[in-house]
Amino acid sequence: MYLPTNGAVQGWDAEAAVEWVRRNIRKPVVTCDDFMMPYAAFGLTKIGREQGEWAARSALAILRGKRPDAIPVAANQQTRCFLNPDLAGRVGFRAPPGRDCAAPRIGQPGK
Repeated sequence: MYLPTNGAVQGWDAEAAVEWVRRNIRKPVVTCDDFMMPYAAFGLTKIGREQGEWAARSALAILRGKRPDAIPVAANQQTRCFLNPDLAGRVGFRAPPGRDCAAPRIGQPGK
């Protein structure tokens, strides 16, 4: 199951959501956002620094005279892998081979 951001959910109760997932998870839940890791077993997330570096290179190119419309759209290439050991263990999920996944810092969800 893919879990997108919770940003559009009004009144999101992070603590209640964590407890609900812990009690009810039956299948692997994956996400692309590191802040959603309290609710997912596995995350493959973007690295914000990559976007900043692309923006800086693009700005410098524009300052050197390149037309903005000549700068191609770029897709993220870098990812960070997270494994929530508690939730992954509950459903028997393991990280894909060759992936070195960090355990996310899960303290106070949503903060």
